[in-house]
Amino acid sequence: MDGLSTNLNRKIDELNEEVLKLAGQAKESDERIACLEAENRRLNDEIDKLETELDKQQGQTKRENLLFHGLEQNDNETWEETEEIVKEFIKSNLNIDEDVDIERAHRITTSRAKPQPVIAKFSRYKDKVKVMKQARVLKNTLDTSVRVGEDFTERVREKRRKLWPTMNQALTDGKRATMRYDKLIIEGEVYAYDTKAEEVIKIKKR
Repeated sequence: MDGLSTNLNRKIDELNEEVLKLAGQAKESDERIACLEAENRRLNDEIDKLETELDKQQGQTKRENLLFHGLEQNDNETWEETEEIVKEFIKSNLNIDEDVDIERAHRITTSRAKPQPVIAKFSRYKDKVKVMKQARVLKNTLDTSVRVGEDFTERVREKRRKLWPTMNQALTDGKRATMRYDKLIIEGEVYAYDTKAEEVIKIKKR
């Protein structure tokens, strides 16, 4: 009987040791996982910062640009012809008589739209702003197929696409809503699209 009890106690001690060993291994695994998760968060934050900085730099290169949608397009159109089409539109449709200097203008040849959109880079930022403002003033008088807009980076365009349903609902509800860069302003409240949370969030009052 004593031998059986001794043997049983030994087995229990062995099991307890095995449990303690497994618990120690589980703790080490949890600690390793926690360290990996922390490093992953750090790397994601670093990547986000780098992407934001790159987007900012790309945005600076597009500062003097405007996008023109719906302008007539000729067969085998040259850059010079594209530039003249933009200048004629500015003069005849936007009623801007003073000379507007365009550094270059070209079609987005990768676009499937017909006619293809035009990116125009203005030599002077103030000319770009003048054209943009006049296009907004005369928006309701222009052909519905013609639109003039900012040349945003892909990152900003994606955020604007995510914000659009919220803006559309606000307009449907009769509220004042407008898009400014990658932010949405509704009745003085500022909203943005949070890429991490994948949702539209309210930031602050304007």
